[in-house]
Amino acid sequence: MEVEHDDGTHELVCMETGLVQPFDDPLEADLDNLAAVTGATVRDFKEQWSRYERAANVTLQSTLGEGNFTARPRERRQLSDEFLRGIVQRHREYQRHGVQGTAALAREERVGTSTVRSWLRKAREAGIGEG
Repeated sequence: MEVEHDDGTHELVCMETGLVQPFDDPLEADLDNLAAVTGATVRDFKEQWSRYERAANVTLQSTLGEGNFTARPRERRQLSDEFLRGIVQRHREYQRHGVQGTAALAREERVGTSTVRSWLRKAREAGIGEG
């Protein structure tokens, strides 16, 4: 989280988070000191994400040495029939649930939508997923 000090400087403070209930009884929580997660909170976090990511990367590099710790290493995918079949199945599942499958797959696979469309085209050309 970002902390503003009395002198006006800002500092990013990392906090360990998880899904563990910090209280034996949820009624023990001091609800007056908890911040509600609102749409504005989420939008602000989204806008600040790249800043947080850069700060985390710098911290990890200074602690653990060189390397980009926030980006998944790029690797050349093997466009096997099995891979393409999985892409087609996931795309269909997204569409079945009213989600734009190409965009969702692009986010998941960390590629552009044009790459996903290329995979889907190659699957059609190979007769994968038809019928």
